[in-house]
Amino acid sequence: MSPNVSTPKTFEARPSLGAIEQSKKRMALVLSLGSFRIGFVAAAIIMLGASGALAVANTPSVTDAVTEEDTQTTSGLVISRNAADGTEVTHFKITNITNGALFQNDGTTVIADGSFITFAEGNAGLKFTPAANSFASGSFQVQGATDSSGGGLSSGSATATITVNPVADTPSVTNATTDEDIQTTSGLVISRNAADGAEVTHFKITNITGGALFKNDGTTVIADGSFITFAEGNAGLKFTPAANSFASGSFQAQGATDSSGGGLSSGFATATITVNAVADTPSVTNATTDEDTQTTSGLVISRNAADGTEVTHFKISNVTGGTLFKNDGTTVIADGSFITFAEGNAGLKFTPVANSFASGGF
Repeated sequence: MSPNVSTPKTFEARPSLGAIEQSKKRMALVLSLGSFRIGFVAAAIIMLGASGALAVANTPSVTDAVTEEDTQTTSGLVISRNAADGTEVTHFKITNITNGALFQNDGTTVIADGSFITFAEGNAGLKFTPAANSFASGSFQVQGATDSSGGGLSSGSATATITVNPVADTPSVTNATTDEDIQTTSGLVISRNAADGAEVTHFKITNITGGALFKNDGTTVIADGSFITFAEGNAGLKFTPAANSFASGSFQAQGATDSSGGGLSSGFATATITVNAVADTPSVTNATTDEDTQTTSGLVISRNAADGTEVTHFKISNVTGGTLFKNDGTTVIADGSFITFAEGNAGLKFTPVANSFASGGF
């Protein structure tokens, strides 16, 4: 080899000890950061899973209510969230409404079976109207929910019971007719309303006018404002008009579920007793005359003092010992005929049988 020719030198690049250490640190940092990123993502996923789980309502509660037949409730039926729940429970689902209609608190907005109401609407208290003429208990069920479509619907249901106390409807009563001073012999039968049943056990009797009211035996007095049983009323009552009066009598009857006025009907049935006027015995003055001579005075007929203008006529019968005439002395009064009050009160005339001094009469 020529001494003037240079031989190329070969160099091996080797990292310094410091560079190697620095590289290791960088790698460790990258690995460390990578582990942090992986751990952060995993933690985030776990956290989202916990906060994103669907809320489910627990079983709510609802208060019961009591009302009367044909009357809407005025209190109760307040729905509350379960104590374990919060504002995430926003709605209640209403189902299984029985024996009546359910309304929001205004008493007019109907709640359909299976529909949702808001927490505020339920917590304000609902209203329930029983089925007409029914005292069967009503009910409905409530579930909590987190929306108005059934999200987070509670698996359990709360049941509200509405107790309905029976109330009698207006009963009916037949009228009666009798004569003055005579007790009735028929009518005055009190019956339950057709919508009622055996729950109506009594009738309350009030406003008795124009006479006295009795049970069917005709002797047991019924006091104004007292209660009689259904059987007693349905057997028919008796009525005796006030003495010497032909004014109509009357009384009123209400149905009840006991003898103290429970379930008393708001309506009254009125019985009217028509009393036909009957004349009391009139009076008549006597007369004296001579044989073969017509009377000139006496024989004046008057109404009984207990009677009034309702007595319009007198019946003349059993004329004996001569002939009877009106006051003119010529108009014959036939045996068994009627004359007016005015004709009788003017005084009649009597002509004895010819050539007889036997007393006459009528």
